[in-house]
Amino acid sequence: MADLIAEPLRALLDDVASGRYPAPDGSVTVVPQSTDGRAGVFGFTAHTVILADVDPAWVKDQLPDGFIAALIRP
Repeated sequence: MADLIAEPLRALLDDVASGRYPAPDGSVTVVPQSTDGRAGVFGFTAHTVILADVDPAWVKDQLPDGFIAALIRP
């Protein structure tokens, strides 16, 4: 299973497991999706991580005025 997770996401999850969370700075981090094609969104306090093979600039363009909560709302 570990082989399915790209290194940027693995490092992030290792940090979170150790109690080191992404900075609550309102930013969005885009990391490659897993090798089996799974994509997803992780929501942290004032920080969103997108697991997908998309251009980070495209993601930013989808946000209404930089409103990161839009990424995890239904």
